[in-house]
Amino acid sequence: VREVQTENSVQQKMQMATSLEHGLYVHHAGYKEPIFVPDSAFLRLPQVLQLIPVGKSTWWRGVASGRFPRGYRLGHNTTMWRVSAIRQLLSQLSNGE
Repeated sequence: VREVQTENSVQQKMQMATSLEHGLYVHHAGYKEPIFVPDSAFLRLPQVLQLIPVGKSTWWRGVASGRFPRGYRLGHNTTMWRVSAIRQLLSQLSNGE
């Protein structure tokens, strides 16, 4: 059921997360307004899932299958993704790829 909602949700999330040439605006806990994050920055999974409307299990299956970008392991329980990779994924999803 959640997969069916993905296309419409991606378009809504794209409006929320305004893509720019060299970064992305994301909503972050503790801030009323979205904050700008440059392409060279990293996002943790909860931030990624605010932008990509799938559950954790679906996200990790997508990473394993190559549909979603692989993250950078920073520790045993810490994986992060570059903003540039997430921007590229949002662009692909909004173009129907």
